[in-house]
Amino acid sequence: MKTDKAPTLTSKVQKLLEEADDFLTAQAICAATGLTLHQCAMTLTHLKMHRVVDCCDNAGTLYWFANYDDNRVKVVNERKPEDGPRMRRRGRKTNDPHKRSSAA
Repeated sequence: MKTDKAPTLTSKVQKLLEEADDFLTAQAICAATGLTLHQCAMTLTHLKMHRVVDCCDNAGTLYWFANYDDNRVKVVNERKPEDGPRMRRRGRKTNDPHKRSSAA
């Protein structure tokens, strides 16, 4: 049986902001999750791009909060069985005079 994978950085930050239900700075998020400031900034930028989190500025400090408007949706159409076999790929015709059969 497979072991559970470790949670991603994105899921760690998203879960923290949803459970906090309050404004958090990037430094507070780093302290709570154990991420570096660079990892935290990349994760917050990704989540903000997808409207999962948002931020507000107060005296030069960004405060992050959960937005609950996630647009990261992957829609996979149901696979339909094909009617018949696919056509085989035919060889290419060439205009190379050396490859033509000369009937002289």
